[in-house]
Amino acid sequence: MMKIKWHFLVMVILLFFVAGCLSFKTGPKEPSGDIPKAPREFRAAWVASVANINWPSKPGLSTAEQKREAIQLLDLLQKHHFNAVILQIRPQSDALYQSDLEPWSYYLTGQQGKAPEPYYDPLAFWIEEAHNRALELHAWLNPYRAHHPAGGEITDHSIVKKRPDLALELKKGYWWLDPAKEATRDHSTAVVMDIVRRYDIDGIHFDDYFYPYPSYNDNQDFPDTESWAVYQQEGGKLSRKDWRRESVNVFIKKLYAAIKKEKPYVKFGLSPFGIWRPNHPKSIAGFDQYDQLYADARRWLNEGWIDYWTPQLYWPINQIAQSYPVLLGWWQAENKKNRHFWPGISIGRSKGEKGIDETINQIMITRGMLPESPGNVHWSIAPLVADETFANAISSGPYSQQALIPASPWLDKKRPSAPWVKTAVDGDQVNINWTHSDGQDVSSWVVYYKYRGSWKHKILPGKDRYITLPAFWINTQYLKSQGEAVIEDTDKLLHPLSRVAVTAVDRAGNESSSVEMAISGISSDQAPDPAEIAKQYIATKQSKPTAKNQPLVKPGIEVLIADHLDLIRGKKVGLITNPSAVDTELRSDIDLLAALADVNLVALFGAAYGVRGALQGKTLQEGAPDPQTGIPVFRLYGDSLAPKKAWLEKLDALIFDVQGVGSSWYTFKYVMSFAMEACAKANIPFIVLDRPNPLGGEVVEGPLLNLGRMFRHPLPLRHGMTYGELATMWNETEGFGTDLKVIKIKGWKRNMTWDDTKLLWVMTSPNIGTFETAVVYPGQCLFERSNLSEGLGTTKPFLMTGAPWVDGEKAARDLNSREIKGAIFRPVYFLPKNTPNTANPRGKPWNRLCAGVEVMLTDYKAYRPVETALHVIDAYKKTNPDSLKWSPPEVIKMLDQPGMTVKEVVDACQNEVSAFIEVRKKYLLYR
Repeated sequence: MMKIKWHFLVMVILLFFVAGCLSFKTGPKEPSGDIPKAPREFRAAWVASVANINWPSKPGLSTAEQKREAIQLLDLLQKHHFNAVILQIRPQSDALYQSDLEPWSYYLTGQQGKAPEPYYDPLAFWIEEAHNRALELHAWLNPYRAHHPAGGEITDHSIVKKRPDLALELKKGYWWLDPAKEATRDHSTAVVMDIVRRYDIDGIHFDDYFYPYPSYNDNQDFPDTESWAVYQQEGGKLSRKDWRRESVNVFIKKLYAAIKKEKPYVKFGLSPFGIWRPNHPKSIAGFDQYDQLYADARRWLNEGWIDYWTPQLYWPINQIAQSYPVLLGWWQAENKKNRHFWPGISIGRSKGEKGIDETINQIMITRGMLPESPGNVHWSIAPLVADETFANAISSGPYSQQALIPASPWLDKKRPSAPWVKTAVDGDQVNINWTHSDGQDVSSWVVYYKYRGSWKHKILPGKDRYITLPAFWINTQYLKSQGEAVIEDTDKLLHPLSRVAVTAVDRAGNESSSVEMAISGISSDQAPDPAEIAKQYIATKQSKPTAKNQPLVKPGIEVLIADHLDLIRGKKVGLITNPSAVDTELRSDIDLLAALADVNLVALFGAAYGVRGALQGKTLQEGAPDPQTGIPVFRLYGDSLAPKKAWLEKLDALIFDVQGVGSSWYTFKYVMSFAMEACAKANIPFIVLDRPNPLGGEVVEGPLLNLGRMFRHPLPLRHGMTYGELATMWNETEGFGTDLKVIKIKGWKRNMTWDDTKLLWVMTSPNIGTFETAVVYPGQCLFERSNLSEGLGTTKPFLMTGAPWVDGEKAARDLNSREIKGAIFRPVYFLPKNTPNTANPRGKPWNRLCAGVEVMLTDYKAYRPVETALHVIDAYKKTNPDSLKWSPPEVIKMLDQPGMTVKEVVDACQNEVSAFIEVRKKYLLYR
């Protein structure tokens, strides 16, 4: 831990005593009327018991182990601001609860029909613990499955043995209840209604298993010949498929009515297969549930036989044949009764940053397209359990605040009465208590509270009647801005609690009115010690990540602080950085260095977009202060390509810490070169804090780029070197003679890509939004000097054409036939950016679609971006010869020669960089 300067502590203590003579004035005031209501969103995760997918982790666990696992899952959901859990309690005509209708589940005890020992009721336990955490619990049942191949042996307790007249055997080890038989419908309805009557559940939930998937019966027809024959003998007129569909329709409709009659507030939800039928809408292809599961899901939604609709939209946003937003829009148009539409999303199919990005984007798309009642159900809870980074990304992003479940006005419109609230100041905390005239009508409470100008809220379970809040909120932003300077304004550091309000929320989601109350009686005598706050804050900033969360790779900024601080201790230091130089705990390197004792960070140097995201796109005045630290900021290019001599004369050392991907490959590297040369002339050390190259470092792809004054050293499009390696090479080959210190990365090897490092992915350019985009980018650069650059500036790896007449479908077919490693291709359509004008007569009309292809990465380690780009250009030229207008590097122009193949051009590019590859070997710092 770094020592705090004595003058700092003395001044803080003196200020504290002076402030102690004052009081924070928070006397009674009239209600402000500015309370922002808690957001509304359904946030649920499925917990599957079939085959022990999620819970319990295996059959036969003790009662204590089952409870422990359940608590861990519920705590996880509560921690990450979910508000519902969908628990599978009937996976195969059995029960994970006490039932007189069906046997105890094999997945629970390892023996069908055997109760837990010592005895407890798992469903009752889950309900109580979920409600204790302000989570709804929806009981998930499979209506027709009688036995699963992973469900142990078929015992005398099984419905297969007890009701052989209902159960049909399928080829792959499954048994299925015949949905067309009235006795099946009656039995499943009785099971559901037994649960509704006896348990305090919030919802009943069915998934997509109605008639079984064809593969379960080896793609043979469902074996319901007997019941079909009875139907025909009784004069039935429907076709066999329509008869099957109608059997399910009758069941769904009657069950919904029965639930509403018994307990209107219990929601009935369905999560059918995500596609109703292929070609609905026209671009959609895939499995036909209407024709093969006999599920007329659209009708159930149209008729309003459900309270919430959760189709399993388990496909990515940009998968054209099953696009998430396209399907979302289609289903929403079918929501004739305006029921809740909370789609299911698959959160475990993509790993790492790609999975995080896809999940968050899908949540945000849902919010944008369904603003009145947003929500998603996550399949399943497993990725949240397995990947802490993934779970934290959700709870620190779209789920950063607790949310109420959207109200269901068709179930109940009446708002509960407001609670009676009392407050009392008790030292450094405020106790808030409340009562209610009808506690049975309340499922949760919302406590709103205000520290000075900022309202916050907490959602509490219905059993709670009190909460304790700190009398003061610590303004960490102010603390951060002070660094090790004296805390000059205690009022800015400590915000007293000024107002509170409490509302009641009922089972249908209706929120009561509130009575806002002012808090009086808080004085500075009750405030925490500012000196102690500062001490703890600095200790926290300097603490290292725990072993559990620590990445495999430590970038240069961490190595500098841990092992080489002597290089800058006691010195006046300048820092060249970009908005995305962020360590593993999402703290800016500016703040890390500014907070260090005995390090005097006196100047920040920004590149094209400044040193903070807040400065992007703004013109920096020379010496303008950074908005968070107040440290002067200077531009590096525009009027200059290097730090000015007058600036460097005021420094003892200059640090370069830029994370380099994408477009920064051809900007920041040369910023580093100019700065290194300037430091040599100013006779001050130049310190490069190295970071991993996101594309590894083994592969080099030509051609050489030699683009003029700013790009002073020719480099291949894909060079595979880190900043530290380039600096080492240029310092020698260019004869700069800089006092160069490279702080090497720890734990990185040349064959590692970004996913291997366990570091968070951070973009460094408006053009680079995802790891996949960065991988594609080097090849995409070949399009920059052509009319095929409309894809630039997107957050997806588009290689598109700006020419409306390119046949994207034909080009995609051509490219997919070439067996290009690491990628497949699909046609895309988009609106162009530019309209025709005098300066740009070839501009595209705003209302005309352009066509092209998109690269879909399948193996980024095998993918070669430059080679692939040449294939795409070649395919465009062959598809539509007049579409390409460009001025590529000379070696690439070979592609225009008759009979020239892409392989020959690729070989020529590699011959052009062969000398560079040999020189490069001398300066590689990592294996």
